[in-house]
Amino acid sequence: MLFAMVIMATLVTSVVSGVLGMAGGMILMGVLCLLLSIPAAMVLHGAAQAVSNGSRIWLYSEHICWSILLPYSIGALAILGLFSGVSFVPDSALIFVLIGALPFISLLLPARLNLDISRPSTALFCGLLVTGVQMLAGASGPLPKPWGTSSNAAITRSR
Repeated sequence: MLFAMVIMATLVTSVVSGVLGMAGGMILMGVLCLLLSIPAAMVLHGAAQAVSNGSRIWLYSEHICWSILLPYSIGALAILGLFSGVSFVPDSALIFVLIGALPFISLLLPARLNLDISRPSTALFCGLLVTGVQMLAGASGPLPKPWGTSSNAAITRSR
């Protein structure tokens, strides 16, 4: 029964994410935390996200700005290294508070920060912040959304 519930939650949240373009991962993390232990929920959510994001890389590889990958990865690996040295399993209450707060936190980021991810320093900061939140809450939700590029329109027009 548990297996069927996890599969159904994964399918339903995939549809939510596909239709709305967001929220599926956060909902899935919440459901998995209700059904499983926190470590099992995080591992299973990570596996589901890896398949989801991997398929998007495969489908949209020609649209990826690969120059962002190195600084973002450096930030993400730095946080991963930091968390690897710490034995910490977040409480389910912390996970639910963070998942609930993430949409509001992303709205609070001031526009004057000019979070243009095409700049290496911004990509590095994004890797640090988003990966840190993922390590604490299991999902980053809409947190990466403000990191657009000032050249999105030019990139789209050139294709």
